[in-house]
Amino acid sequence: MVAATPDASHIEQTTFVLRYLIRENESYMDQERFLAYVDCWQKTGIEIAKLILETLEGYGMPISDYRGQGYDNAANMSGKHNGAQKHMITFNPLCLYSPCGGNSLNLLGADYAESCTEAVIYFGMVQTIYNLFSSSPQRWHILQLHIASSLHGLSGTRWIDRVASVRPFEAYLSGPKVALQQLLSLNLTPKTTNNVIGAIKYVSSFSCVVISSIWLKVLVAIDQRNQIPKQEKQQSMLKCPT
Repeated sequence: MVAATPDASHIEQTTFVLRYLIRENESYMDQERFLAYVDCWQKTGIEIAKLILETLEGYGMPISDYRGQGYDNAANMSGKHNGAQKHMITFNPLCLYSPCGGNSLNLLGADYAESCTEAVIYFGMVQTIYNLFSSSPQRWHILQLHIASSLHGLSGTRWIDRVASVRPFEAYLSGPKVALQQLLSLNLTPKTTNNVIGAIKYVSSFSCVVISSIWLKVLVAIDQRNQIPKQEKQQSMLKCPT
């Protein structure tokens, strides 16, 4: 299994994880082991496939020994014609591709939201309100006086992490509203003042109340489904012999 994400220095860090079976008497147990971090500058499917092959061969593990491959749903990884998984299969037809379940759930939430104009406006306003308070310790202190939890910015990659961003608006909507109203007493720039007024108007709307309630339920449901494979994996690990 291979996944990549940029680090703080904007270098694409590619993670290699091996999943394999261990035979114990008449049964098999699956286990996972971290293999390596590899810097990746390549973007095309064939380039990534070559990187995977070179990394595995560097550890003395020929592609012929593998019976599966797992990546996210990006076109350069999952593409039927030029994705990395397609090129890997040409080297070993038994190395079948399985998309990442967590990433598939993430895309479900993203596509669902992008198909609804009201949802796009809602999440944009959630991020705007977070930016208004987080950009100043003084403003953040005002916020903390009126809500029992904390605001969170939107995750750009993991939609299930947006539960924490939506929950304060579903549970403590009056708190952010009062805090926003108090911001108007501060020495704000005209642009910031306009953003605060727009945010107050939005959180005072019936639409904000309804969408907050709906999206919290949707995101919690996605998060619960995402936890099922993790729980099964943890139970499997507990059963493994030490």
